[in-house]
Amino acid sequence: MQLQGLYAVTDEVLTPYDKIEESVDAAIKGGIRVIQLRDKHTSDAELYRVGVKIKKLCEQHNVIFLVDDRVVLAKALKADGVHIGTNDVSIGVAREIIGEKKIIGVSCYG
Repeated sequence: MQLQGLYAVTDEVLTPYDKIEESVDAAIKGGIRVIQLRDKHTSDAELYRVGVKIKKLCEQHNVIFLVDDRVVLAKALKADGVHIGTNDVSIGVAREIIGEKKIIGVSCYG
C-alpha cells in the first residue's frame, strides 16, 4: 500500500449520503488514491453503513480508505487507517485499537 496521490475527504453536508457512492466512484475515476470518511455528527452505527459502501468501492479500485476521528469504527470497517486530531485519542491508544499495520494520520497545528 503506497500513500501517494490525490486525497479526498467526504463531508456529511457536501457529500450527502444518498449520493455518496456515486460521488466517491466519480472521485476514484478522476484519480483519487485516498478517501477519508469524515463526519462529526452521525452516530457510529449509521456511519458504519455508509463506510461499508465506501470501503467496498475503495477495495474494488485499490484506493486507500481512512476514517476520521473514530478509531473503533475504523477497526470495525477494516479501514486502511484512521486520521486523528488533538481532541481525539492519543496515537498510542489509536495504535493499540487499530493495529500495527494500519495507517494513522495526525493533525498538526502551528
